[in-house]
Amino acid sequence: MASLRRIKLLVQKGFYDNALDEAKEIEDKLERIKALGLVAEGFSSAGLDEEAFAVIKKMAKLVKKLRDPVDKGTALALIYSLLYKLGYVDDAFIFLDEAFTVAEKIGDPLRTAHAVANIAYYLAIVGEGQRAKEAFDVAFDLIINSGHSYHEKTDSLITLAELIERAADGTPSPHAIPLYQMAFDIFDRLRIAGKPGIIEKKIRLAETLYVAGLPHIRKLLEEGKFGQALREVKGLGGEESEVGKLEIALWMKFLGVPDFEEFLPEFSEVGQFSKYRERAAIILTKLGFLEKALEVAEKLEDKVRDKIMKEIAIEYAKKGDREKAYEVMYRIVDPALRMEVMEEIGGSSESR
Repeated sequence: MASLRRIKLLVQKGFYDNALDEAKEIEDKLERIKALGLVAEGFSSAGLDEEAFAVIKKMAKLVKKLRDPVDKGTALALIYSLLYKLGYVDDAFIFLDEAFTVAEKIGDPLRTAHAVANIAYYLAIVGEGQRAKEAFDVAFDLIINSGHSYHEKTDSLITLAELIERAADGTPSPHAIPLYQMAFDIFDRLRIAGKPGIIEKKIRLAETLYVAGLPHIRKLLEEGKFGQALREVKGLGGEESEVGKLEIALWMKFLGVPDFEEFLPEFSEVGQFSKYRERAAIILTKLGFLEKALEVAEKLEDKVRDKIMKEIAIEYAKKGDREKAYEVMYRIVDPALRMEVMEEIGGSSESR
């Protein structure tokens, strides 16, 4: 029997035509539209954009047959995301505008919130992080200010937080972090056991894997598949690849995984950073490779360099190398910051 799970499996195996035939058999119209969306994504990923666009046209015809406005808004937002990814941006925004129009006409604030949250999800997964956050905020306010019972509001907020978390899971780290923080705030406020801790770890991972933090790479690291994650990072190429290796090593060190140094880039390449020089210097400092951190930090502008020099000096002091700590401290240009470091170094030395 046709199902979203089976359609997804067929698409993953590259059987797009079979998936398309089975998707047409799904009775529930919204589920059928979602299944067709999976097929369209499959065609697109294979470079078959014309076939993908043809499937999207079938989806658009089906949308007109949907009676439930929440379902209709969701389907319109899905089509928006597919067209956006294919590069049909103007057409995509027509569907997005229609999705919001449908949502706004729903009389019940909780159902409107549900529709808006679904739209926000699709905004997030195409990289419209700020717009997604704003839409999720609207959904949150609609729920809080509705006249529904506490129990109904709570259920709606939990559903909202779960959707925000799922949206964050599917977006690169820079966009994911503020969404994870939104989800954390809701789960924490509702005191949902276990969830705040899970989200905190996801935030920590996204912050650590900031440059190379594509969703599938973060997922591999969550599952402890370090070698596979490293292969994916190497495929990024350029500085992203080299910084990504440092980020993976830092995450492994945070988890206490032994032999994390095996995942580091060749140090002969470290000096070649330009775009991500500051990021590389910060991670090298946290990893304890202070000489290499100095080598990279020396090429930064004074204000940024001073900030990193401070951290390097403090790390040397923690290691008990007071002489080296002072040597680095005296390279700091800002006299006020230099004085701060002197006070901290003194404290670090005395405590050892």
